[in-house]
Amino acid sequence: MRPTDPQQLLRYLLAWDASRAEDRRPYLYPERALRPPPPIPEARQRREQIDRYAPLREWLQEHIAAWPDLVVIDSIIDEIPPNLADGLKRIQLANIAQHVLKNAGCKPLGQFKEIRGRNHSGAYLWATRDGSKFAAFTRDNLLKWYQMQDPVTVQRFRTAEHQASDAVVQWLRDNSPNLPTLTYAPDIARTLPSELHANTTEGQRIRAVGRYLAEVGGVELGEHQTPDGRRKLWAMRDVERLAAMKPRERLQVAS
Repeated sequence: MRPTDPQQLLRYLLAWDASRAEDRRPYLYPERALRPPPPIPEARQRREQIDRYAPLREWLQEHIAAWPDLVVIDSIIDEIPPNLADGLKRIQLANIAQHVLKNAGCKPLGQFKEIRGRNHSGAYLWATRDGSKFAAFTRDNLLKWYQMQDPVTVQRFRTAEHQASDAVVQWLRDNSPNLPTLTYAPDIARTLPSELHANTTEGQRIRAVGRYLAEVGGVELGEHQTPDGRRKLWAMRDVERLAAMKPRERLQVAS
């Protein structure tokens, strides 16, 4: 008998098997046949078929064109109708808004402490249009642009304690207290009227005074050890001369 090549035998076998592939049942692994998975409940199937976030996504996509050039996620969440946000946590709303912004081509510009959001670390700023242009801006220019183009939203961000601190700064602007060459923010905070103490703590008043001192050209020279403890010393005039002094000499001038 003439011997047959093994490779040729394999070709014959594959050809015969392929011709009967339609009549052959799919192979079931023993574990799958003995322990089939439980059926999916109908309630779960209905939940998976229904996209509960679809109305919210549609609302966000329709309102992107109406938002300003620079917008923050917290501002978007505040404008969502209650019927669309019902049953959703704030983090869920923020994630959905971020996904919609990304899909629309908006550009994230980072987190800014200067923009008071729900997070203590600041709010996230997004460019809804001209993302490449705003990405080249410095942080200061971004903040100025944001505050200029959307003052209503900026004011809505500020909580009651931030607004109270703004009232302290405004009182100092209106009254223009006489400031010595070297001064301490707590000493100025004690001269504030009692009506400004109602909605602010001592630390908030001191920080508000620091904001005012920076506005009028003061320079912080760091903490100095005084009889009242470590306190930050501010120089209002002759900054270069005072910065060259030793801390002990500065305290003598301040006293």
